[in-house]
Amino acid sequence: MRMLSVLIIGLFILQNSNAQNKAHGDSLDVLNYKINLNIIDFTNQQISGNTELTIASKISNLNVISLDLLKLVVDSVYINSSKTDAFIYNDTLLNIQTSIFNLGDTFKTTIYYHGHPVIDPSAWGGFYFTTSSAYNLGVGFEDNPHNYGRVWFPCIDDFTDRAFYDFYITTSNDQKAVCGGTLMSVIDNGNGTSTHHWTLHNSIPTYLASVAVSDYVAVGDIFHGINGNIPTYIYALPTDTTNARNSFVNLNSILGIFENRFGPYRWERVGYVSVPFNSGAMEHATNIAYPTYCLTGNLAYEDLYAHELSHHWFGDLITCFSAADMWINEGWASFCEYVYKEDLYGTNAAKNYIRPIHNKLVRYQHIEDNGYRAIYGIPHEYTYSRTVYDKGADVVHSLRNYLGDSLFFCAVKAMNNTFAFKDISTIQMRDFLSANTGVDLTDFFNFWVYSPGFTHFSVDSVKTTPNGNTFNATVYIRQKLKGVTQLANSNKVEITFFDSNWNRFTSKVSFSGQFGSSVCSVPFQPIAAFLDLEEKMADATVDNYKIIKTAGTYVYDQTYFSAVVSGVTDSVFLRVTHNWVQPDPLKTPVAGLVLSPNRYWKIEGILSPGFAAKGRFSYNGGISLQQDHDLITNTIDSLKILYRASPAEDWCSVHFIRQGNANIGTLVVDTLKLGEYTLALYDWNVNSEKLNSQVNSEKLVVYPNPSDTDFTIDFTAKSDVTIKIFNEQGKLVFEKKCTQSLSRIYWHPGKLAKGVYLVKLFEEDKVIGTSKVTYK
Repeated sequence: MRMLSVLIIGLFILQNSNAQNKAHGDSLDVLNYKINLNIIDFTNQQISGNTELTIASKISNLNVISLDLLKLVVDSVYINSSKTDAFIYNDTLLNIQTSIFNLGDTFKTTIYYHGHPVIDPSAWGGFYFTTSSAYNLGVGFEDNPHNYGRVWFPCIDDFTDRAFYDFYITTSNDQKAVCGGTLMSVIDNGNGTSTHHWTLHNSIPTYLASVAVSDYVAVGDIFHGINGNIPTYIYALPTDTTNARNSFVNLNSILGIFENRFGPYRWERVGYVSVPFNSGAMEHATNIAYPTYCLTGNLAYEDLYAHELSHHWFGDLITCFSAADMWINEGWASFCEYVYKEDLYGTNAAKNYIRPIHNKLVRYQHIEDNGYRAIYGIPHEYTYSRTVYDKGADVVHSLRNYLGDSLFFCAVKAMNNTFAFKDISTIQMRDFLSANTGVDLTDFFNFWVYSPGFTHFSVDSVKTTPNGNTFNATVYIRQKLKGVTQLANSNKVEITFFDSNWNRFTSKVSFSGQFGSSVCSVPFQPIAAFLDLEEKMADATVDNYKIIKTAGTYVYDQTYFSAVVSGVTDSVFLRVTHNWVQPDPLKTPVAGLVLSPNRYWKIEGILSPGFAAKGRFSYNGGISLQQDHDLITNTIDSLKILYRASPAEDWCSVHFIRQGNANIGTLVVDTLKLGEYTLALYDWNVNSEKLNSQVNSEKLVVYPNPSDTDFTIDFTAKSDVTIKIFNEQGKLVFEKKCTQSLSRIYWHPGKLAKGVYLVKLFEEDKVIGTSKVTYK
């Protein structure tokens, strides 16, 4: 399933534990559910009827049948054909005393019941009525366990007990019942009602069983699949049939993509049913509950129905072993959104789709989820969090890169074949993929699946030496961490080399720990090397590149940066990486100067002569979800941007112009250079006394230095001051008196001669700061 609105879940957790649920699931195996229900009473919003369960005993000396049923009225109970009153029902668990059954014995239990079925406390999941429709959603976001078959039929309500289904749903003649599987018959009962018989010929756990009742019209088609022709039906209201056809125009193409990538569609039907639910969709097997308002007649919600469809490979075909393994259902289905985008619309479309999801995840999902969380073993109240969906997708996306497409997709097809119509745990998935590919995935799973937070990779430097007709490029790589303390091992990262003609060569580098190096044999002399150029790995970075041929403003998606290009004589390759980790510290600390605690930029590329551009770096220090709320704690006058050409150098001030207010805006750097940039803050309030006790030069900072245009002069003092600038002959060329409220001025040398100048800061007649600058 997928959410379409933000829900606050997990406020309360009911006390019927999953352990208790698994206990009776360990003794019983339901082979078939025959659900006979009347869904006619829309006034009182009641269902009534019976469910016949065909059960096999999994133990010897079984004398109690325990079934899940939530807050419905039990009218009577039958064991085989005999009625029994030996049962206890507490609105949660139905315990039925029986004669002794032994291992392998098969029997039938029929429960007659009625009532108003419940909706989950979160409002996501359960059984819903309107004045003209009724439908179920098979999970409850808040309830424990999440499985929600029990809200409308007695069952073993867990992820592992699979059964076949027959649905006999009686409705008024002006309505239709739509369930999973194939419609076998519709019988007119002669009393204004009809009974719709559906049979699902594949086994599913209870949460994937479904029913929807309304005045539906079927929009049908045929998908020519690997295993033969498969009917597709979208059940919609009569007024929505045209919109349904237009919204699902690419359905067969997406089915073909998923078959090509993940193996054949193994179900008897492709099905969607329109329901008046406004917060998401649910992947009921062959009968996906799909929000009516998403039938827009355009492709606005195509990614939603693709996500739900993909569950017929991940979540329905193979099903998570427990709620702790939910990323197998939802993370893989979210990854499938990327795959269909890539194959239907192209690689750039897929990258543009992934990028904002990944950026949001790294930027503040830990705030929404009250901490950095691993995707496996996540607490109950976060089972359906974006961590499971989006970080789960990130992990699968990175696993694809780790293995490479050929190994990855072949192994996934094999996994789907081996575990078809079975549950699978995270450990089983790791071990199967390792055995199938020959790649030990222990370290990958230990970090990416079992650990919170994110890793971060960067290239420190590259050294190139000739080697006959090739070149040896020694790449030095570093790992940082965000939200986790244990480094990832057995890492594999792609390095793409360029020569002066922009020919490319990509090599995969392996290393463990904080630092690594590898020698790559490159068939040409490289002039640039880029780590993960095509965004195949979901570490704590967001990046993209552009080929710039004309002047203009180029916005780099999700990096909080844009380049304002004013001069370009030949094509320019410019890549921007926004790094969601703390920048390296100052090699020579400056008292009171605080670097951003959580982010910095790296500008890379191949520039042509005559290239000129300004760099616009965005800041936002507002509410806690904004990117600089941990940095911007004082006035805007304290905010700066620093630059270094490489990690070997120290950070230095650069000239910039600020556009914005104290919390949000941009810092515009006049001359954009390749290298790294970070925001910084002078913490005047905390360190003013300390600053004033430093040597004179620390009271006066002039940058950029050297400069060929103008200079920014920052200073601190307890009273009014005067700034004087002298040339090499000692002649005064500039003077400005500044009140105590000022802390910055700008000096424009203009037509002055190029050379060295001395800037002095006077407090009364005393020099309290000096700085030598070069105007070039």
